[in-house]
Amino acid sequence: VQLGVFSPINRLHSSNDRFLHKEPWMLDDKYRDSVEHWLRLRHSLFPYIYTMNYKAHKDLIPLVRPIYYYYPKKSGAYEFKNQFFFGSELMIAPITKPASSITGLGQADAYLPEGDWFDFFSGMRYHSKKSGRCVKLFRDIMFYPVLAKAGAVIPLKPHRTGDNTLGISDELDIYVFPGADNEFKLYEDEGDYSRFEDGVYVETKISLGWTDKPVLCIDSASGDTSILPEKRVWNIKLRGFSESTEFTVKLNGAEIKADSVYDKDTCTVEFSVTAAPADKIEVT
Repeated sequence: VQLGVFSPINRLHSSNDRFLHKEPWMLDDKYRDSVEHWLRLRHSLFPYIYTMNYKAHKDLIPLVRPIYYYYPKKSGAYEFKNQFFFGSELMIAPITKPASSITGLGQADAYLPEGDWFDFFSGMRYHSKKSGRCVKLFRDIMFYPVLAKAGAVIPLKPHRTGDNTLGISDELDIYVFPGADNEFKLYEDEGDYSRFEDGVYVETKISLGWTDKPVLCIDSASGDTSILPEKRVWNIKLRGFSESTEFTVKLNGAEIKADSVYDKDTCTVEFSVTAAPADKIEVT
């Protein structure tokens, strides 16, 4: 299920057997909780996956890419054949062997190219020098080796109980990781129609400038903004950041107050900004 969540098409199959089931509520508690968590994550990943699918359509860049596409001269990129990029921001190292009967942990051997990589869930930083680094990643049944590149910007749809809808949302979670300049262009359209071919779509540039005083910018939406909600809540989650992180928020150049909380378990500074499509958000 975890591997399926990071596949272009996530489909659960089972044979025509009354003793085999794919529904989470039919599983033992240990597995049910994990499967529920991961299927909800897949649903939340919709804005990210939809943007990447548009890039596949427009620029012929596939959602799933092997490591050697980006690092063709690094031997490690060829040695770890299961590892892959999922979109432009995430790298996955699948666990393909049974968990240890002693520790209960599954293991994935992975190659980390040069730079910083962050565990998507805990915010833990892995550093790799120029030659790259081989690591062993251990996870229990609830987690999986999902790494975000330095500077990654990843939009998610917040989970709401009973809400199984897809498409344009009036609230988004924006996960931002430190360490490098980056730009992510969020793509949105009506979903069920082909009017995007006539220009009925919206793109919103989200950029991170990583300097002595880093700046995160969510630009005004460009395109047919009539398909967007009048106001949207942007839940900004700075993951992999220190609890002592200080920030200021500007909306259209004017500083506004944004109360934050810090999650020690995920090293995440969290705050929200409500803005219209024409507004520009700037976090320093």
